[in-house]
Amino acid sequence: MAANKGKVNTPMDEYFEGFSPQDIMKDGFLGRLKTIEDMIKMFEEKVLELEDEVVSVRESLLIYNKMSQRLANRAVSAKRKRSFLSIEQKLDMIEKHERGYSVTRLAAEFNVGKSTVCDIKRQKDDIRKFLTSSDSGALNKRKTKGSANTNLDEAVYKWFNQERSVGMPLGGDAIKTAADKFAQKMNIPDFRASEGWLQRFKNRHNIKNRKVCGESLSADTDSVEPFKRKLNDYIITNDLRRFQVYNADETGFNWKCLQNNTLASRLDESVPGRKVNKEKVSAMLCANADRSHRTKSAIVGK
Repeated sequence: MAANKGKVNTPMDEYFEGFSPQDIMKDGFLGRLKTIEDMIKMFEEKVLELEDEVVSVRESLLIYNKMSQRLANRAVSAKRKRSFLSIEQKLDMIEKHERGYSVTRLAAEFNVGKSTVCDIKRQKDDIRKFLTSSDSGALNKRKTKGSANTNLDEAVYKWFNQERSVGMPLGGDAIKTAADKFAQKMNIPDFRASEGWLQRFKNRHNIKNRKVCGESLSADTDSVEPFKRKLNDYIITNDLRRFQVYNADETGFNWKCLQNNTLASRLDESVPGRKVNKEKVSAMLCANADRSHRTKSAIVGK
């Protein structure tokens, strides 16, 4: 008994307790033991299957949660997209409100929130004042923020219109130089006509870069199609080949020409300029239709 002191009995030892070696060796006992082992294996397989099902359920829950989140995000974004109203649309909203339209009806019609409608109502005097001091191109703008130096802005814009009225091409540097001179005369401290100021000035007055038309003469487009038909009939009647048909044209380089681009209002249908200086080098080029023969170029200096 002393030798077995401190020994821990296992479940198997407890199972065999009370059985003699002869009983254990009997076939019936061993058969029951085999059955128990098979049942244990079966239970272990069931546990593994259940664990796999638990993992599958967890994965399905994760997929469901992700799909639910996506659907929720789509529902939120589909409620109302953010709308930006132009000055013209804001003015229309103000006029409709003055005719008796409710805030709810205006919000639904212009696809904006009620708070936006109320903000525009409060700003109606500023919006109308902005339209009074701007050209008609301001209707397409979204904001009514003007210049920090209103008198300077008006003086530069007046000078700009005077220069353009006599056909003077103007670039960004000329406008910035004029702004600096006006600021100095008006005693405006710490002003500098930067590129940012120039861009804001052009946006406020709807000024874009335009090409100057030196001589506003249009081509006789009505005679083009009749001439093409007449030439085609002549070629067919005389059975001419491509190498027998020549074309000549004049080109040149105006080496004393002024710039042909200027800043101008987008409302101007045309941008007239001064007559182009005719001092140039001209060339007459001539070749046949299939490019097999080219005559010598005639160069004329003027």
